[in-house]
Amino acid sequence: MRYRILPSSIAKRAIVLGLVSSGVVGGTVGCRAILGIDDGSPLGPTDDGGLDPGDGTRDAGGDAFSAGDGRAPGAVERTEPQWPLPVSSPAPANYELTDDTVLDKTTGLMWQRRVANQGRVAWEDAVRTCPKLRLGGYDDWRLPTRIEMISIVDYGPEAEPINPGLFPDNNNYQYQWTASVYRAERRRDARWVATNGAAWYRDLSQSSDGLPFRCVRAGKVSGSTRRFIVEGATVKDARTGLSWEQALGAPQDIASARRRCEDLSPPGFRLPNLRELQTLIDEAETENPIWDDAFAAPAAGVAPTLWSDTFRGKPPSTTYLYVDFKDGATHNQNGESQRAGVRCVR
Repeated sequence: MRYRILPSSIAKRAIVLGLVSSGVVGGTVGCRAILGIDDGSPLGPTDDGGLDPGDGTRDAGGDAFSAGDGRAPGAVERTEPQWPLPVSSPAPANYELTDDTVLDKTTGLMWQRRVANQGRVAWEDAVRTCPKLRLGGYDDWRLPTRIEMISIVDYGPEAEPINPGLFPDNNNYQYQWTASVYRAERRRDARWVATNGAAWYRDLSQSSDGLPFRCVRAGKVSGSTRRFIVEGATVKDARTGLSWEQALGAPQDIASARRRCEDLSPPGFRLPNLRELQTLIDEAETENPIWDDAFAAPAAGVAPTLWSDTFRGKPPSTTYLYVDFKDGATHNQNGESQRAGVRCVR
């Protein structure tokens, strides 16, 4: 990983992204997301790119997001990635650091290096605190979205913790708040939370437990108004630059899933890593599966679970992560003995 330190005085305007801290969310202990316990239970929440309902772009007005439906200011209804995802895996690191900030030059996000509050605070307080932050010469800080939080994890074939050289006080075992509204399963008052790249939700009406948070600012904005474009048997994502198989492969083990992708035509298809797969979560969708209608739905009675090529533990680990598109949760299971669906990418 390459990054360079810049004096605060010459920090450049950019975008920030943040990620992770933990605790118990939805009854799930955050450390499971790192340790890779093979029990099939949710690893935790995810958050998609900081933005406005409908077109995936952030509202520039005011000092907080608005849900537009009577919810507390600060909620984000629909969030999508606004930057191209490098095809190589793991993605090359491209950061600039100051004492107080981290600029990710791929996403354009600038992150607060140290968590805003080491204690646990309510979601509404996290939303109100970030716009008041004055750091690095900037005053347009905000709470990050699900996809933004995910963007700072380096997903190769193995999920790595957040780099302590970038975020020295990060606790990879903890969940953190995001600004993204969780609508799957028709939940009325829930938010996405994230930890080390995995995501789940926190129901605000059923829990008074607080969480830490990290503020972010700026970020790239895609010029594309139409995100998914069907091209024959593939779906092109105009935001990330990825091309996806439109069809859905039947549940199979991880080795069979890899072979299936390698045998597709044209050549170049592969099994997606976890970050790529999580970009397909449609946060505005309330019905199963929560992906865009451009993609084929699973057959009746088949769960919308999709393999990623990201594993837990150290080689030769057989525990791989998958996403359940019924609710967007990240799980892990034995890739040799368990099955999940397949959607290839190139």
